[in-house]
Amino acid sequence: MLKSCTALVLCVASLGACDTRDPVEGRAAEPTPNPARAALYACDEVGFVEGRSLQGRGFDRSRGGLLAEPRSSYVVFTSQAYPKAARRELFRTYVGAIAAQFDASRGALALAVGTDDGCGVGRTLSIWEDESALFDFASSGAHAEAMSRGEEYFESFKITHWTASADEIDSLDWTSARRALEAAAPVWYD
Repeated sequence: MLKSCTALVLCVASLGACDTRDPVEGRAAEPTPNPARAALYACDEVGFVEGRSLQGRGFDRSRGGLLAEPRSSYVVFTSQAYPKAARRELFRTYVGAIAAQFDASRGALALAVGTDDGCGVGRTLSIWEDESALFDFASSGAHAEAMSRGEEYFESFKITHWTASADEIDSLDWTSARRALEAAAPVWYD
């Protein structure tokens, strides 16, 4: 089921251009390495700023983490996106609408958002009750609208998600999100 959700998010983000390649493996590798593309993901995010700390109606570190009886597992999603320089301000308007959609979504427990303007990157980290809640969110509202315009807004992005226990949720941070994204293949827009 996790593979099918990843396929949906990739398809929505790729303007519906879903292909038959394994969504966990991502897009086909570039035939020739592109130094500019390699530099994008190699940028050291020394100016990373957390615009919204990991919090929501189901999770708040200042109140002890998970706010309800622990479940057997949760779904964690993270993204790393590089909006096109000329579209960054317009894209930021979508971020507010997407955060509001998240806050109203069934099964959405916590969201964190961060950026590094020097690297031109935006990151998200979210916790979900289950995969179907993530699937519903990704395929509707402001999120689906923004992702359907991916070619207009993005140079590239990476996404991934995984299941986690309550103990793993309590220790979730940007370092674990970055580590999870290391194996994800980037999607490129030309």
